[in-house]
Amino acid sequence: MESQIKPIKQSVLILTLIIIVLPYTLVIESCKKYVEIGPPHTQIVRSAVFTSNETATAAQTVIYSQIELDLNYYLSIYLGCAADEFISYDQSLDAQQFFTNSLIPSNGIVYNLWSSAYRHIYQANAVLEGLSDNTAVTPQVKKQLVGEAKFIRAFCYFYLANIFNDVPIVKSTNYEENRLLSRSNISEVYKFIVKDLQEAKDSLNAYYVSSDGLTETSERVRPSKAVASALLAKVYLYLEDWKNAEQESNSIIDQGKYELSSDLNSAFTKDSKEAIWQLSNNTNTYAGFVYILLTPSFVALNPDLLSSFETGDLRKQNWVSYLIQNQDTFYYPYKYKAVPSSNPVEYTIIFRLSEQYLIRAEARVKQKKFDIARNDINVIRNRSSLPSISFNDETSLSLAIEKERNTELFSELGHRWLDLKRTKRLDLLMPEICQRKGSKWESHQKVFPIPQQERSTDPNLTQNPGY
Repeated sequence: MESQIKPIKQSVLILTLIIIVLPYTLVIESCKKYVEIGPPHTQIVRSAVFTSNETATAAQTVIYSQIELDLNYYLSIYLGCAADEFISYDQSLDAQQFFTNSLIPSNGIVYNLWSSAYRHIYQANAVLEGLSDNTAVTPQVKKQLVGEAKFIRAFCYFYLANIFNDVPIVKSTNYEENRLLSRSNISEVYKFIVKDLQEAKDSLNAYYVSSDGLTETSERVRPSKAVASALLAKVYLYLEDWKNAEQESNSIIDQGKYELSSDLNSAFTKDSKEAIWQLSNNTNTYAGFVYILLTPSFVALNPDLLSSFETGDLRKQNWVSYLIQNQDTFYYPYKYKAVPSSNPVEYTIIFRLSEQYLIRAEARVKQKKFDIARNDINVIRNRSSLPSISFNDETSLSLAIEKERNTELFSELGHRWLDLKRTKRLDLLMPEICQRKGSKWESHQKVFPIPQQERSTDPNLTQNPGY
């Protein structure tokens, strides 16, 4: 039995402010010559930005440093708290509402998830509009940037749809056109996502490009065709389009460019061979800063997650560490092992090869391809020194995949919460999970509330049931 994790009194305000404010200060300072503040607040001025390859590229790539904080950080922490990945020690009302599954429309973190995603969608739309009929940017760079912008737009809509269900589809930067939009049905949002990703895949280079948008690089920080395929595979999985999910994951696994790290301690380094898409802020990762406990702080791993690891699982040995304070033991994610530094050794991984094996395994199970699905599961298990499974039925293999996704992808982008939601297992598992949290599960909580701040300015935004 893992040591019981007990609440502690502390302030995370300073920590949160450092994480949120400092990166944006750096981003704003580095982009002043490209961006001018005006109505609407984040308007990118075309005449100043899209005059060369360099300035157009800067307008697109600045989004990536923002996404690492805005979406990766918030999705990983707070969806993990909503599920059974983390115990939250942040005593603020907004954070506790995630942990106790008692969100209200005025929750500031929910607003941040919504507004930051739409901010990046706006930026992507601005890039697409700035490149339209543009002759100052060379065709090869323009094609890559168009692909990147459509990928980012699809990436943001994927998480908006899975957190809020029906959401407005914003296709331009026209403020008057967008300010009173209604929510589009989630099926229409997914059609938009798939279209953007298919077009992005056609437009993006097969290799990773450097800052000039032309030269091949070993760093995997800008989207390529494989990055678009990785998200397409996930989208098709969520849509239960098993054939296309398998096809997209196949296209990544079979090309041989990506390899599972035999040393789990190197899986999240900046030169990780299993990384498909990474983000870099030049100071190591926010995850290393937030998760590594030098003193008990912010979040620790939930005993529910710790108990899901099998005996001998190298992922627990290498990706979980602990802090002992007095007589209490606090476990924390240790995938990222470096704290902020001017000489980073780790980049934040958004997509990696192991997820593609698990996507392909699930898609194959649903198509009754049990033997080869089992092989994919065993690739992941054997990498962690776990014995192969021999199940040969859909129910057992599906549960095995759920378990492997939990122990492989924990603390990354809210996988656990989204997996239980898409497989319709939240209502089955969350009542008991909430009981251990000291709260009560209600079915409407699987979809987050539409932020009250947004509904106050757009009367056409309806609220999700139950809120």
